[in-house]
Amino acid sequence: MENRAIKVIIEKDKPCVCGSGIDFENCCMKKNHRYEGLLKEDGTYGIYDETEFVTAAKSLLSFIDLRVEKENLKLTFDSSSKKLNKLYDKLGNTLKPIHKASSCREGCSHCCHLLVLTSKLEYEIIKNFIEVNFSNEDKEKLNTKINDIKDILKVLEHKDESFTSDSYNIYNKEDIPCAFLGDNNHCTIYSVRPFICRKYLVLNDPIVCEDHSKKTTQYYAKYLTTVKNAIGKLNKLTYDNLAYNHLLSWFLEE
Repeated sequence: MENRAIKVIIEKDKPCVCGSGIDFENCCMKKNHRYEGLLKEDGTYGIYDETEFVTAAKSLLSFIDLRVEKENLKLTFDSSSKKLNKLYDKLGNTLKPIHKASSCREGCSHCCHLLVLTSKLEYEIIKNFIEVNFSNEDKEKLNTKINDIKDILKVLEHKDESFTSDSYNIYNKEDIPCAFLGDNNHCTIYSVRPFICRKYLVLNDPIVCEDHSKKTTQYYAKYLTTVKNAIGKLNKLTYDNLAYNHLLSWFLEE
């Protein structure tokens, strides 16, 4: 369900929503942009630049239409990965103003203890990144982390592109941090993280996220489903099918 949003008028003497710390009048007011507020769980609104968002969203959807939806020939991994990385860039631009309105902040890793369902194409991109950027020691540490939880990974089940409720309960009970969570709670594969991680933005107080059994109010808009479907099509054009798995489970199939 899409989040409730309202039009917002920012007072001149209030801090600018861009985060500069400068009064709105002396910062972004001259852009003459429109602003909206996303309703948060506590009844307040997270303000974002609607004009910036709409411009980026149009570019994202245009790319999907022209470079993905109209593509019907089989793709090589090199070609499909380039398309997906470009899609990621445009998605990032679209979500940038929304991120400022969310509760998510750098260094918070509560969501990095949740199940991560990924497609094969996303996994292959991550695997290539690891091969190039991880040291042998880092690769060994990763393998150890995966092997330590392989028994849990093997019992996880998903249906209709989502994990079952039993799988969520099993995983949440163990409180397993992502194997790619590095020092200072930073993601070691951030530049190639999968779609599910990129779109995960919450509108709760961060304290709600600490209990993984609690449901969070997540940001959602219809275009995110369009992005998901585009990633699915790239998988089909590359591998002739669309297969999903827990991100770490893919490594057990090697």
